[in-house]
Amino acid sequence: MILARSLFVDIAILLALAAIAAIGYLYSPLLLPKSDISVRPDPACDLNREACRARLPDGGEVELSLSPHPIPVARPIKIQVQVSGPTAATVDRMEVDFAGTTMNMGYNRATLSPLGNGRFTGETSIPLCITGHMTWQGTLIATTDRQHITVPFEFEAPIAEDSGSTAR
Repeated sequence: MILARSLFVDIAILLALAAIAAIGYLYSPLLLPKSDISVRPDPACDLNREACRARLPDGGEVELSLSPHPIPVARPIKIQVQVSGPTAATVDRMEVDFAGTTMNMGYNRATLSPLGNGRFTGETSIPLCITGHMTWQGTLIATTDRQHITVPFEFEAPIAEDSGSTAR
């Protein structure tokens, strides 16, 4: 009786662990964007001052613009993306995933609305970091019918008082 009960508990624990592993596998693309192609933007570009571009493998470009400048924390940020070249016509979905580079700031992904001709727009906000200053990575995730293209743009978010936020 005790042996059967112990065996039942062991099997239940193994099934629970298997279920957790399966759920983690299924939902991992939400936290770790899948990428078939990753391209790097110009490292000298500063999203706090201007739109930044990256050249795509097909010869086209992708441009990311965040406004206002400087990029605020805990306030609305307008996102604009322009894709040019052959890829522009094949992008089905465009997202921007914002992640702190030195601290986990939670799930911050915006799905952009298509405007046509390779243009996408949306709005989001990034959370206030308790340490004040944060380096962020805004990863563009362009999904086509055949691949996921990612472009990681890095930018600095100023301390809340510097960005016009009323948070303290």
